[in-house]
Amino acid sequence: MPANWKIFAGGAMVITLFLIFSHGVSAQTLGWVKESTNAAPFAEFLHEMVYDAARQEVILFGGVYNPSFNLFPLLDHTVAWNGTTWVSKTPSVSPPPRIEHGMAYDGARQEVILFGGGTAPGLFINRTPLNDTWIWDGATWQQKFPSNSPTPRSNFGMAYDAERNETILFGGQDPAPTLTCCLQDDTWAWNGTDWFQKSPTLSPSRRSHHQMVYDSARKQIILFGGIDASGQLLNDIWVWDGTNWELKSSTTSPSLRTNFAMTFDESLQKVVLYGGQGTAGSLDDTWVWDGNDWAQLSVSSKPPPQRLHDMVYDASRKEIVMYGGDGALRETWTLPTGSQKRPVILIPGILGSWEKDGELALDPILHTYDNLWEALKLAGYEEDKDLFAFPYNWRSSNNLTSLSLKQKIEDVKNICQCLKVDIVGHSMGGLLARSYI
Repeated sequence: MPANWKIFAGGAMVITLFLIFSHGVSAQTLGWVKESTNAAPFAEFLHEMVYDAARQEVILFGGVYNPSFNLFPLLDHTVAWNGTTWVSKTPSVSPPPRIEHGMAYDGARQEVILFGGGTAPGLFINRTPLNDTWIWDGATWQQKFPSNSPTPRSNFGMAYDAERNETILFGGQDPAPTLTCCLQDDTWAWNGTDWFQKSPTLSPSRRSHHQMVYDSARKQIILFGGIDASGQLLNDIWVWDGTNWELKSSTTSPSLRTNFAMTFDESLQKVVLYGGQGTAGSLDDTWVWDGNDWAQLSVSSKPPPQRLHDMVYDASRKEIVMYGGDGALRETWTLPTGSQKRPVILIPGILGSWEKDGELALDPILHTYDNLWEALKLAGYEEDKDLFAFPYNWRSSNNLTSLSLKQKIEDVKNICQCLKVDIVGHSMGGLLARSYI
């Protein structure tokens, strides 16, 4: 028996299969994890990141590299995070180097959209705002030439609205000799072919350096914070429903801030915010928005205070990925938030499987396992998601049936996209599991 497998004997036998170690945290305690990787993007801050669901990787583009704190060269690098390391992409065509742009993943068209930002010939200051539109298909970039576009701008908010299959852009900064000059309050939508301006009856105030994310649980876009035309930092929260903006109220809130990062976490079903620049400097707090109120998240570990970073939710690995910022230059941090329950496969004992409607079922006659099954569901397991039964022909050889069990385990691993399963084997089910081992 492999050394990393454990057997617990008793009235029912539980076999935990540690097929491969994977890091994680318990559902009760969340903590940021500093990733150890030899490869890192050249970008240090003012880059943009997005999760490419079709290719199950995080895409980072642009940003600034600061080797001497003098020239601040802007970058046109496309880099992907695969859950372990950063991998440089080699597209045949790339957008010009830039910072303070916007990116979103278009789920309907399975492509990343990039818009605007600021560029300059190797300098961080005196940048020229852009209004070009680019598409990333997983291999290369392609520039689009829509009939209509928002005016050139940077430091705007942008998010893909999956309910309406369009990317929404709000606000930002037109050609700007100062931080608070020329702020916008317009709302635009990209439909995959062209930009068109929306006409809401109510809008957030003119601002830049805010963040927008799509809340898939409530099917709405969330906008938070930024800086207004008077230089005042903001901490208001707005919701876009496809037609209009609505100002939300909350009993508590993150402090006034700009240059923070925000994403929607599908595991928590909440918006998660980290850090930024407040009235007294860089911040290191983690907050969650549940659709009604903010709450500060208590974490066991966290990155240093920082601003100008970015983060996204990696759905395939069920964790938030954060990179860069001027408080953690070229550092990658993750916040695992997915359920730490391994899927359970229940193997009944002798006489515990009978045919029902032409298929083997879990004791449909005496219902021996009904209470256990319901108890597991009450504990949070979901049938055919992380709770499975393995009825079998108990008259057959365990050596032969163990081959079917092996296939069942592989099928469950594919369903949950996981590398670990728990087997609960009762009576002969325990013997069958031992045969499999």
